[in-house]
Parts: sequence; structure tokens; C-alpha cells
Amino acid sequence: MKHQQLEGPLRPSQASISSRHLRVSATPTRPLPAPVCIDAAIPQQPIHPLVGRANDIELLKQHLWEDGNASLSALNGLPGIGKTTLAIALAYDEEVRDYFSDGILWAGLGPHANIPNTLSRWSRLLNLSPEEHSDYTSWTQELRAAIGSRRMLILIDDAWSIEDALPFKIGGPHCAHLITTRFPTVASYFAVNGPLTLRELNGEESITLLRNLAPDVFDSSSPKGLDLAQAVGGLPLALTLMGNYLRNQDNTSDSQHIQDALASLSSTEQYLDLSTSHETGTFPSDMSELRSLHSVIAITDHQLSSAARASLYAFSVFPSKPHSFSEEAALAIAGCDTATLDILIDAGLLECSTSERYTLHQTIASYARAQLQEATPCERLIAYALNYVEQHEKDYELLEHESAIILSALETAYERHYWSELVKGACAFAPFLLMRGSYTLANTHLQRAHQAATKLQDRDGILNTLLQIGEIAYRLGEYNLAQETYQRGIELARTWNNRRLLCAHLTGQGWLVWKRSDYSSAESYLREGLAIAQQDNYPEYLVEQLRVLGSIVASGGDYSRSESYLQEALTLARDQGDREKVCRLYLNFGVTYAEQGRNEKAESFLLEGLTLARQIVHYELTIIFLLNLGTLSYEQESYEPADTYLQEGLDLARRFGLREWIGIFLINIGEMKTKQEDYEQAELFLAEGLEAAHLIGSPRIIASALHLYGDLYLYTHRIEQAMDAYHQMLTTLPEGDREMYILGQYGLARATAAQGDISEALRLGDACLESLEMSGHRKEAEVRAWLNALSTPSASRASNG
Repeated sequence: MKHQQLEGPLRPSQASISSRHLRVSATPTRPLPAPVCIDAAIPQQPIHPLVGRANDIELLKQHLWEDGNASLSALNGLPGIGKTTLAIALAYDEEVRDYFSDGILWAGLGPHANIPNTLSRWSRLLNLSPEEHSDYTSWTQELRAAIGSRRMLILIDDAWSIEDALPFKIGGPHCAHLITTRFPTVASYFAVNGPLTLRELNGEESITLLRNLAPDVFDSSSPKGLDLAQAVGGLPLALTLMGNYLRNQDNTSDSQHIQDALASLSSTEQYLDLSTSHETGTFPSDMSELRSLHSVIAITDHQLSSAARASLYAFSVFPSKPHSFSEEAALAIAGCDTATLDILIDAGLLECSTSERYTLHQTIASYARAQLQEATPCERLIAYALNYVEQHEKDYELLEHESAIILSALETAYERHYWSELVKGACAFAPFLLMRGSYTLANTHLQRAHQAATKLQDRDGILNTLLQIGEIAYRLGEYNLAQETYQRGIELARTWNNRRLLCAHLTGQGWLVWKRSDYSSAESYLREGLAIAQQDNYPEYLVEQLRVLGSIVASGGDYSRSESYLQEALTLARDQGDREKVCRLYLNFGVTYAEQGRNEKAESFLLEGLTLARQIVHYELTIIFLLNLGTLSYEQESYEPADTYLQEGLDLARRFGLREWIGIFLINIGEMKTKQEDYEQAELFLAEGLEAAHLIGSPRIIASALHLYGDLYLYTHRIEQAMDAYHQMLTTLPEGDREMYILGQYGLARATAAQGDISEALRLGDACLESLEMSGHRKEAEVRAWLNALSTPSASRASNG
């Protein structure tokens, strides 16, 4: 339905003229005709315009326009969310006043509603006797008769119970009622089409509100506004209080004074106790006794039973909204029953989602945390989180659901010096954090746990934390730190005769030194670890030992033995139900088959592995699968999917700061660009990749980049530079990397042929082919074809020419 927009706001004089025509009759028998009834009790309109509520106002209007059934609408939301402010805005809205042309009535209720006083005022407005009636029923009937067929809007603000709101349901067939309440049950009772729940302001809206209130404090580039908005969860009342406070502080030219004021608002107690100012016109007059955010929440809190109040305070140990917690966690930490949860939901203090998870708004959590005196909920939180991680170590989806709670428990354990629990929790949860790419966060908790384990002289804790700190350093490309950390773990494990964790550190060190191309040391570490795992029956480490050994022997060209190691490891990983290890083994199989040129089988393993990596949300493995699928695609000249894989993988590697993989992606993209004959772009990518390889100190990645530089120079007929690149590659390459050595020699053979020395080129090429035939490497066919072409008379004549 279309409604006419008034030209301007209703002038105060219009309302006062209307009220002069309303005479109070002692004993009227019927209502006298009266002009527009605008209730003088409607609070003053806020000075500043509403922010972020345009859609809510339009939606409310749609509900209010429903004609012919005395429509009932309800506005629900947290304390301080702006329900009253929105109702006031509707009362002053020109379109609303135009539609409800006979007037607007206002009832401000609150926890101690004075029902007779409001009904008496309405009686005077409608030319009825202001005297109280013996019961609300007869009074309501009289008011309804007085309204008759008038078109009026009846605003019932801050209803605390159904019983308090019912006497004000007096409208006739052309009237509309809007009830605002912090209690979902009250809202649901009155709303015909379901209540409208008012949401918090988003970041942009919150900053706009703060700038409206304190424009000189919050300029367009200030990050402080967003910090404050996040601290109070976009709650309009809290933002209004903060904005008014900061505007009042901005009365000097001393910028430090404002900075101090901003810093003070980071304190929970400070922003909870900020009081309202009557002069600002931003707070409804019928709630003027509620002078702070603390008091707005406390008035609901004080209506609770002692058990419900204790549970609310206990829930403050959980991370607040937007994080959530399960019913299981709620009952465990508060020691309450589900009926208590329902009470808190009905009180509008606790929110419940459709997935049966609960949230506590930031301001309510801050209030509850300030009231919490006992340590029991914190102790229960730590115990619950530790038990949860131990029970669901490999249930990654479940760990994801409760990750915020577990991190909160680790923080609590650190702050309250629960050292033993901190060590156990950090070591148990760190592998999950590594899967999610949260390296810095994992390192923070592990470093704290390592200090705690040292204080406790907890040898297992010391070795466990060193093991995972080393793994983080390796993944971030800090190879020296990783190698030192693993070596420290090996030495301590030998000293303390801890064979289980010695096995783990040997595996980590073996994998790392292999990545650094120290193949003989790598195999030595891994074989010692394998012997311990087999003798002492450590199946969880045996899988990793076999997997890494499979990779090492594959790099030496022994694909048959590699497949044997990998197959044994895959069987064990599947038996253990360890999806992460299964995923890693799919990667190893895919790479091994790709090196042999068995592309169909390689792609099958890589795609299955990528699906599993995405399923368990393992970012690093996702990155590596994307790399290998991209490489496999462009080697088969499928450049479009290759580009998609490689760009996604590079973006992820950069997102998590994985320097090793960033370098590898850049080098591979450089190779792809060379194949596409985009030589200028190829050289740019290779240069950036080579720089990254030097930064992390990886000889194999450096050698790969130099090899691809040689290929690029050959394609662009820079023969001397190609020869130099291949020689540098072979000099850089550590002894034992058979695959890279063969590729380097093949590069030299081609460069030598380009210089015209065909006999030397054939000699180098034949040596490469012999090595490739022994290993079954995918390059065998390419080298054979090149040698055959080089051996033809036309090729010789061309070279001689």
C-alpha cells in the first residue's frame, strides 16, 4: 500500500492545540469528538538520527499498515539494543503520523509498571474520566469504545510481562499496537506474524554512530572506532554512552587527553559505568533512572533467582558473541540444568540459535564477568576443554565447533597459573591449530606451555612442546631454528631415555634435513626412528617414518621401494582412522606417480587428497595439493585449470605466511609461463621465487629455480646464461638428489648442443637417459626423443652450420 509523505514534521504547536480541545468530563457516557491525540508522554526525539535502522523501520511500518484487525507487532532484543529509541523514532515519523491520523498513545512500562497512571492519562486524552476503575477489564473496554473506529498507533514500551502489557491492548479495528520488550516470550505472545528481533549494529554502522556523536574524535582514518564497536558488540546504547563521553572529553586541545580517554574505554568497568546525560536527548525519559549500561543490565539480573544469576555469571568465562557454546558445555561449566538456560533465554540475557548453541553478548558477558567472584567456573572450563580435546583429538569438525572455548580455557589456564593443565591442553590442541594455519597462535600457547613444563620439570611436557615448536618453525621456513629445536629435543630425549619422544624428534629432524637436501643424514635419523617405532610399537610414529622414507627413496629414483613404504604407511593410517595422515599419504602417492609420468593415477590421488584436505580444513595440505595439481595440469598443457590451481594455492600460502610454499609456487608459475612462451612474466616469477628460496635457505628450491632459469635462457637463445644457470644449479645441489642432478645434466646437454658441440651433448644426454631408464622417471621419453632428434644428420648439419 502506498502512503503519502508529509511535507514536514508535525509542529509542537499542533500537538498543543490538540490537547487544549481535550476536556476531562466527570461522568461522560460517550466519547466526544476530538482532534489528533498525540500523547505528551512520548519521550523526546533523539537529537541525532538513527543509524542502521532504516530497514527495521520500513519492516515495522509494513506490519503496522495491516488494517482491519487491530494488528499486534512486537519488537524484541537485548537490553540497550535500541528498542525504545526505534519506537520513539516511529512515533515522530511523518509517514506514521500521517497514516495514524487520529493519534499516537504511549505506555512506558519497565519492571515496575504503573498501569493505573498510564490508563488514567489515556482516559484524559480521550475525554474520559481519569478515575481508576475497579478492574482493568472495564477500563479497557471503555477506552476501546472511546477509540472506536479511529486510526491510532498504540506504543507499549519495555513490557516485562504479558500481564503488564495486556491492559493496553485497547485499539479498535483500525488501530495498530507495537510492543517492545527484552523478553522473547512476551514478544512471541503478542506478535501476530512473529516478533522482529533487533540486531546489533555492524562495524560500519557503529563507526558512523560514534562519528555522529564525537566527530572531532573519530576521523575517517581512525581505527579506534572499530575497536570500540567490537568491544561492545555493536550495542547502540553502549556506543552512544561512549560517544557522548568522548565528546565531553574533547574540550581541550590536548590530544593526549583524548588518547587517555579512549584507552580508558578498553576497561570493562569504565564503559559499563558510563552514565547517560539528559541534555543529549539520546536516552528515553521514562528510563532516566537507568543511568548506565551496568544498571540497564542489572535491572534484569536482579529479577533472576540466585541459581539463574550464578549461571549467568559462570557463562562469562565463555568467549562472548559472535562465538557460541554448546548446551553440554553450558551445563558442565555452570553446574545447572536446562530449565535454568530457558530462564536466562526468557530474560533476554542468553541467546539460543537454531543449532542448539548459545551466545552471550559482549556487554552482558562483561557485566557478568565483573560480578563473578568464585574460581569454580574457570576451573570447570579448563577441565571441560582439556577433556574435550583429549576425547576428540581427530574429530576435527567437533574441535572446530568448540575451538573458541578451548582457546579461552588455555588463556584462563595461563592467567591463573594452572601449569599442568596448560601443558596438556596446549600440546593436545596445537596440531589442530596447525591444520588451520594458526601458526602464531599455536606458537604462543606452546611457548607458554614450554615455560610451564620447565617450571614443573615435566620432561614429557618439555619434549612435546619442543617437538611442536620445531614443527611450526619448519612450516614457516625458519629452518635453522627448527633444526636447533629438534636437535635439542633429541639430546634431551636421549638423556632422559624417553624413546617414544626420541622417535618423534628423530622423525621431525629427518624430514627437515631431507628438505635441506642432506639425504644421508635424513635417512640416518629416519632409520633410527623407524627401528625404535618398530621395536617399541609406536604405530602413530611408524606411519610418519614410513611416509618420509618413501619420499626419500623416491627422490633417489627407487619408486618401487617408495611405493612399498607408502602402501604400508597408508594401511596403518587407515587402521588408526587418522584422516590427516591418510591425506598426507595421498599426496605422496600422487607426487610419486607424477614423477613416473603415470598422470592418470597421480591425478586420481591428488584430487581425492584435495577433497579430504578441504573436508578436514587442513590449509597447508590444501596448498600442497593445489601446487601439484597445477603442475600436473600445465605439464599436460592444460593451462587454464593449472592457472586456477596455482593462483588459489599461492593466495593461501601468502595468507598464512608459508615462505617455503610461496617460493615453490612462484617458481612453478614461472615454469608455466615459460611453457606458454610468456618469457617476460616467467622471468619475473622465477626471480621472486629464487629470492624466496635464498631467504629460507633451501638448496633444493634454489636448484629448482636455477634449473628453470636455464630452461628459460635456452628458449630465449641466451646460451651462455643458460650454461651458467645449469652449472650453478649443479654446484648448489647437495649430493644424493638424483632426480635434480639428472635434470641439471640434461639441461647442460641441451645447452651444449645449442653451442654446436653435438658429440658432447650426446654423451651427456646418453648418461641422463641411462639413469632415467633405471628409475623409470617421467622425463625418460622426453630425453630419448631429444637424443633421437639430435642424432639425425639434419640436426648435426644444423648444429655445424
